[in-house]
Amino acid sequence: MKLGEIESQLQRAGMGSMTAERYSYLATAVVDVSTPAIHSAQTLIAKVGGANAPIAQGIQSTVTTTNTTTTTTTTRCTTATQCLKKQATFNF
Repeated sequence: MKLGEIESQLQRAGMGSMTAERYSYLATAVVDVSTPAIHSAQTLIAKVGGANAPIAQGIQSTVTTTNTTTTTTTTRCTTATQCLKKQATFNF
């Protein structure tokens, strides 16, 4: 699964249209997908002379965007999971 696919699933899904377990799975998947990519990009940045090297600017921009997307998507999934679990508690 790719980060874009996860984002698409979340955009198509309204709150409550997925189970808490699915949101939890997607939160984990976001981290699983993005962590190796970010690590590889950071390794590449180090190899080309660091974040201040002109050649690294595009890579650094992509890392920043990926970090932001990862944080936003994970937060969204975690929040939805917590809300659905609370809602399930009140429904019993």
